[in-house]
Amino acid sequence: MQPFSLRRPRPGPIDPSTPANFEPADLVDLEVLPEGFRRHRLKARIGTGHEWYLRARGALLAGTPFELSWVSIEGADRPFQEGHGLTVISRIWPLWISSPVRILDVVDTPSHCAVTIDALVGHAVGGQERMSVTFEITTGAVTFEINAVSQPIGIARLANPFVRMAQARFRTNAADAMAAASRPPRRPDDDPPGLEPTPVI
Repeated sequence: MQPFSLRRPRPGPIDPSTPANFEPADLVDLEVLPEGFRRHRLKARIGTGHEWYLRARGALLAGTPFELSWVSIEGADRPFQEGHGLTVISRIWPLWISSPVRILDVVDTPSHCAVTIDALVGHAVGGQERMSVTFEITTGAVTFEINAVSQPIGIARLANPFVRMAQARFRTNAADAMAAASRPPRRPDDDPPGLEPTPVI
């Protein structure tokens, strides 16, 4: 399937043998990146308290960062599990963009949950992305972080500035979605509504 279309794509299941479109496999963990790749990070405080963390964890594993007005996912079971293939569908007028990815791994502890995602062959951007939520036990802060390393491929290279703008928009919108999904229900005697995403870095 071509990554760009004027109509909404209808992707089928991801072939389990489809390889990642980058090297090395631990790209997001490297301190020195291969030529042409850039790192993009967002870290935002989205709430306070263990209840907030548990809701954030559930939202992350349910794919909430991809449930946006212009982004959606197809083909994945929820919650996310290692090895699952899925297609990210994004709408950047006038184009629809189809991006095959695979869940490389899921780390889930009482205070930290992270999902690492590989871009696959057929994706317009090569690279790896890790999304995580963390509960800081000493302060009670709940943070959401995106750590991504990427490089446009093929025709996407010609639109590199627009690709970077779309990626920045996604990170901000994903943090907003996570904050909204993680906020516990208000009780009648609660204080006014809590935190909006607060950038940490």
